[in-house]
Amino acid sequence: MKLSTNINSDLRQALLHLNKGGMISYIQTTPSAYPDLIKLALADEPRYSWRAAWLLWIVMEINDKRLRRHLPKIAGILPERNESHQRELMIILQKMELPDTLAAPVFDFCITAWNNPSAALSMRYNALKLISRITDSYPELQTELSALAADEVKSSLPKSLRRCADKLLLQRTQNE
Repeated sequence: MKLSTNINSDLRQALLHLNKGGMISYIQTTPSAYPDLIKLALADEPRYSWRAAWLLWIVMEINDKRLRRHLPKIAGILPERNESHQRELMIILQKMELPDTLAAPVFDFCITAWNNPSAALSMRYNALKLISRITDSYPELQTELSALAADEVKSSLPKSLRRCADKLLLQRTQNE
């Protein structure tokens, strides 16, 4: 696919028309597109924004310094976006160290998402993963995680989500 010189337009075309490898290659060979990728991931454009957030967590570094200043925006828009976009934003946050000012609102959002029986399973699972990640930095919240994953709570979950939760908690206990 031939891309024009307008990076924003090129990025949009890449998100719509390239496969995963092509999108990754585009970002790697066009580093000047990275800021536009961040902007688009934070925008409210249903056709592009969730895809941009998906690509962003694939190509970003752990605790990516280019994203740190955007963390308040990510936390702020998280409740406002559709589930697909929320899921991708939560995965980005899983790869970042959250400042103290954002940990509580993100944690609360994730608890709500985890407890929402109508939410997609991938949404709920990524909410639990982000809760777990936050408890790494705030061990006093470990009791909250344990309560969310208690057997009586898990018994109402679909079997696949129950298995994922068990696996996540098992990994946590093995790492402690």
